[in-house]
Amino acid sequence: MSNFDVTFRFYENGAPFPGQCVFSGQITNLWEVGSMVIQGSPVPVLLADRVLIELANYAGFVSKDQHEKVVTEQAEIIAKQAAQLEAAPQLLKELSANVNNTLTDFVTALAGIASDSAVPSAKGNKADAGSAEADNGATVKAGQGKSKSTKPSPEPASE
Repeated sequence: MSNFDVTFRFYENGAPFPGQCVFSGQITNLWEVGSMVIQGSPVPVLLADRVLIELANYAGFVSKDQHEKVVTEQAEIIAKQAAQLEAAPQLLKELSANVNNTLTDFVTALAGIASDSAVPSAKGNKADAGSAEADNGATVKAGQGKSKSTKPSPEPASE
């Protein structure tokens, strides 16, 4: 609710005395603005439409045509963005499928590389028999017992 006692009266053709706009002198399409009166007399202040439009434009308001133009532009933007929003779930499904395919291709390629390095080469298929001359007494021969180890054993020695 306004703090002012506002009453607006519109006079299309003819208004009470003085019957003209106080700024432009226009005699049609006049507005009696609130309870404002000319100081020292009971004469109401009348303003023409043109004067009110000038005041509104100066104060930052827009005309009906400008407003309709902006509303139309905004409605077009809203419609365009609504269409984009409707398409978003399908785009996300496609993105997810593309990411899954890319990851699958990467893992498959990586597995192919790993399996190629795990396959033994032709050289590695031959067994190494070793040489017979390498016997330095490290192996136990028949009839000989085990030699005592110099390394400590975790098991207690039996006496």
